[in-house]
Amino acid sequence: MAIKDAPETIDIKLEDKELDKTDLASVANGAILGGDLTPEEDRRILRKADLRLPPIMAFAYLFQFLDKTALSYTAILGLREDLHLKGEEYGWASAIYYFGYSWWPWNNVLEVVPYANFFKAIFICFGALTIAVSIMVLLFLPDTPANARFLTQDERAQAVARVEGNMTGIKNDKWKREQVMEALCDPNAWLLAVAYLASIIPNNGLLTFNTIVIQGLGFSVLKTLLINILPSVFQLVFVLISVIGSTYLPNTRLLFMTFNVVVSIVGAVMVREVDPAHKWTRVMGCALGVAFTANFPMTMAMVSSNFAGFTKKTTVSAMVFIAYCAGNIVGPHLFFPSEAPGYKSGFLAVMICLAISAVLCIALRFYLIWENKKRDDAGDAIEGSLEGINLSDKTDREIPQFRYIY
Repeated sequence: MAIKDAPETIDIKLEDKELDKTDLASVANGAILGGDLTPEEDRRILRKADLRLPPIMAFAYLFQFLDKTALSYTAILGLREDLHLKGEEYGWASAIYYFGYSWWPWNNVLEVVPYANFFKAIFICFGALTIAVSIMVLLFLPDTPANARFLTQDERAQAVARVEGNMTGIKNDKWKREQVMEALCDPNAWLLAVAYLASIIPNNGLLTFNTIVIQGLGFSVLKTLLINILPSVFQLVFVLISVIGSTYLPNTRLLFMTFNVVVSIVGAVMVREVDPAHKWTRVMGCALGVAFTANFPMTMAMVSSNFAGFTKKTTVSAMVFIAYCAGNIVGPHLFFPSEAPGYKSGFLAVMICLAISAVLCIALRFYLIWENKKRDDAGDAIEGSLEGINLSDKTDREIPQFRYIY
């Protein structure tokens, strides 16, 4: 929810009976009922949160994805040969994780794989680091402002007060069936989830087979590993462009998401259609092909900003997560072993999926513009008080003053 003109102070006044079990832990700690929030206090709270929360979450996401990339690296270090993976078994080794099971029972792996194999060291190293980071997250990442140990009692109240104008609500322990049904019937939720599904299908395919494609151009194992740094650099660049650009250019999130997808389509075309003799052009195609991954934080931002009501927001988050898992299960099976290392059909499927995602992003943008205009025409943006809305656990459809970010 966008706020154009922030007032000098924000008055937070709400009767206990209106809280509707809204973050009872925060109420008990005095983190909701507060006084005035000045711009100086707002900046101080934001600075303290920014210095502590993003680094922890960044490390958590780093190690969440690190083990996924390890499979791609080990593909050219002997994993397929040593584990005798044939046909689509390598693709399943990547996809099966998202069912929550392991392709190989651990005791069988330890019996079959000798200690000298390089790929085992990678998994052990990344696994140990992931466990260490998970302990850090458990100890230092709060789930609500009431549990933020780096904030004082007054600052916890101010942390809730400063985002009241977003109208997206705060934690509520009461599960509301009507909000679940509203989420499942909301075109906004489905367009976002399906657009993300279409863009995430190429994700695990490219992640799993990129090193094989690059090595197939004639590079050694070491050079392939070094060259594979390039797509990661491009990922970072596109994330920064998207996040910074959409921050300073209001209502451009879906435009940046569409841009990222189109760039990835161009990259897939380069890999698929350019003559293998021009190997550096195809390498650049591999690098550009991962631009769509910048849509992950953009999608999370869309969920955070455009859905009010704790149960509804949780439901939409689950829809997006299911789309993420389903896409990663499907992706590796679009790359047929018989077509290695070029994978013509795989890159064609990538192009089709990304094109669908681009169309859905544009459709979602027009839908949200239409929704905002409909609300503006109703005249509810000026009439009615915003007082207490953020603490009432109402959904975006129940708040006439709510405006969608696109």
